[in-house]
Amino acid sequence: MSKLKDRNKSILERRFIQKTLSDQKSEIVQRQNRAASISDFPQKREILSSRNISTNSYKLTYRHLLVERFVDMKRLQGRKAINVPIHNRPLLLAYNDIFKNLKYGFTDEIKANLSQTFQI
Repeated sequence: MSKLKDRNKSILERRFIQKTLSDQKSEIVQRQNRAASISDFPQKREILSSRNISTNSYKLTYRHLLVERFVDMKRLQGRKAINVPIHNRPLLLAYNDIFKNLKYGFTDEIKANLSQTFQI
């Protein structure tokens, strides 16, 4: 019986991690789209269309153009640029949310909801 409980606990933990990463994946996209819609900057379409966010069991992967890293800097090549928080802010907020959810969010209530949802 102990092995079955451990297996079910492991399944619930995996589902919780997958759900957390999937939720943050969509949050990153929403935050970036919101920031991009507020201002106009060079290569906006190219940056937004070339990003790739994927999740698997325990990993969230974010691929983007290198130029995206420099869009949210206040100065670019010595001249003032528009500060568009399209990279650092959304990703760091997602990182903090993921960390907080994985560390403190796996409560008994969540376990009960997941076990009821997946009939474990």
